Amino acid sequence: MDDKERTEKILGQEYATIYLNECSQIPWGSVGVALTRLAQKVTQQIEGREDRPLQPRMYYDCNPPSKAHWSYLVFIQKRDPETKANLPRPDDYANFQINPQDNAENLSDGYLDTLSGLSARLRKRFLDGNFADATPNQLFAAETIDKWRAHELPDMVRVIVGVDPSGSGDVDNADNDAIGIVVGGLGTDGNAYLLEDCTVKAGPKTWGDIAASAYDRHSADIVVGEINFGGAMVKHVIETARPRTPFK
Repeated sequence: MDDKERTEKILGQEYATIYLNECSQIPWGSVGVALTRLAQKVTQQIEGREDRPLQPRMYYDCNPPSKAHWSYLVFIQKRDPETKANLPRPDDYANFQINPQDNAENLSDGYLDTLSGLSARLRKRFLDGNFADATPNQLFAAETIDKWRAHELPDMVRVIVGVDPSGSGDVDNADNDAIGIVVGGLGTDGNAYLLEDCTVKAGPKTWGDIAASAYDRHSADIVVGEINFGGAMVKHVIETARPRTPFK
């Protein structure tokens, strides 16, 4: 279910119980598709007890990823990963923690020592079973971002697409920096708003199209490129993608 096409193959099937193993590798959209299949009607039969309908349930497990992952938002914060609104039935979501120490009798000798010798970041995840901060050394915590998230926007006085290029290409770019592409606007209320983050790790043709598309989508006034690295390239790429796009 880590792939959209494979996820589509479960349509037409019904289940009473679904278990998503290592759900940190499964996108939220695939979880939604799986939930639509939780519709099988089954009778639960236990010796000595009266037969009754089996309650449909979805089970999940994972080595906790970052707090930006949907599993943290849903099971810890009880919020919708897309809208960030409170879940309508938060009591439907429960969680508990199992750490390697709790399963020590089934682990090979030295395994816990190996985990103890990992870096602090990896120990937090694989030994302590805790969710990591969304982005280490980030300037603003996720809680701060959510505090100032605007659900209704005023009219914009001015909209700018900002591009900070890097040497990234479309392939073999794992060690390259991403190309920062953001859309910002000045509202009629005098406040600045981050309208969209289009940051991508790709070659000039791809990120040029993305920046130009953001310009059109938000009816922006201008594209601004950072000049310390590739400023002239930004201008060339944007003009190639949209010949009449204003650029600074």
